Amino acid sequence: MQCPKCYNVITELSTQCLHCNYSYEKEIYERLTIYFEMKKEFTHLHSVVKNDVWASMQKISRSLANYERLMDTDLKNLCEFEAAKECAIFFL
Repeated sequence: MQCPKCYNVITELSTQCLHCNYSYEKEIYERLTIYFEMKKEFTHLHSVVKNDVWASMQKISRSLANYERLMDTDLKNLCEFEAAKECAIFFL
């Protein structure tokens, strides 16, 4: 996932981008919270689980990847919305 302003990779949970200080909207932050909590749990499970649970972990991994794609789309849409809003304000 990338910051919608500077396009740097979002690597950890924060209310703002660690590179450009862009503040995430509340809804985006809530989604980032869910994503990073799932990712943390997945990493923990991966370190302690035996191979017989590997299929379940792969399913979680696919869910994380799908959720990350959803977040990428949301962040890109937010960036486009912010740009359109700035453009509209400029012409007022």
